[in-house]
Amino acid sequence: MNAPVSALLTHIPRGREHATSIRALTLATGLTDRAVREEIERLVTEGHIPVICLPTNPGVFIATTEAEVALGQRQMRSRAMSMLRRARALRLCAESLAWSPELFPEV
Repeated sequence: MNAPVSALLTHIPRGREHATSIRALTLATGLTDRAVREEIERLVTEGHIPVICLPTNPGVFIATTEAEVALGQRQMRSRAMSMLRRARALRLCAESLAWSPELFPEV
């Protein structure tokens, strides 16, 4: 692991009852919000460390039980489905605009 990942990992508490916030992690590490989120992504996807990010504040912690991992999975699935619904709605909007007679009034 590179230094920022190790530094971030030492600041992420274990267990939901000790959760922290992204903001607290940025202050503790000196990383930007985006860098913290990217490092968390790497910790999970490359390091296989079960870092959970719930929408609650504070909501960042390392899962220590199967129930905490399941909670994180449900939350991520819910967010992913919401994003897919929005993407579909935007695609439908774009399709309706593409066929709108108001786009090309001279035709």
